[in-house]
Amino acid sequence: MKDYVKIGELEGQVEEIAINYTNLYTPTFNLLKVPNTQVMNSRILNITHEGFIKYTFTVGFDHSISTKKLVEECLQPALIEFHLEHEGRQLRRPEAYLDSSDRLGKNYLIRIFIPKGEAKDLYVLQPELLDRILEKYYNLKNAQQ
Repeated sequence: MKDYVKIGELEGQVEEIAINYTNLYTPTFNLLKVPNTQVMNSRILNITHEGFIKYTFTVGFDHSISTKKLVEECLQPALIEFHLEHEGRQLRRPEAYLDSSDRLGKNYLIRIFIPKGEAKDLYVLQPELLDRILEKYYNLKNAQQ
């Protein structure tokens, strides 16, 4: 229990597994009853490992800023500042990895680490981290103009 899972298109923290339903605490701060027949017929991804939720999300950028500058002046500072501000609510500093690049832009995977059973922190901190990254990006982009 308290594992963070993705069941098909659904995601959330497992609060209870009963005979007929699995209760998920969702990113919308609701308790969702998922029929166990649906759970059994779906692909399940458990993203809780070694005592923490290892949650990954994607952020995309255009090519107006070099990859090196984007990492050094946007992503890394945002991740470091965020970690220092929320040290007690995370187990380690968030990470960023280049996922893909095409003619339209580049996509980075951002991984955040939250203690197991603390989905509410994940739901609050993930959007805050995304906002911080985008704020740094737009400041960097405006400084170039």
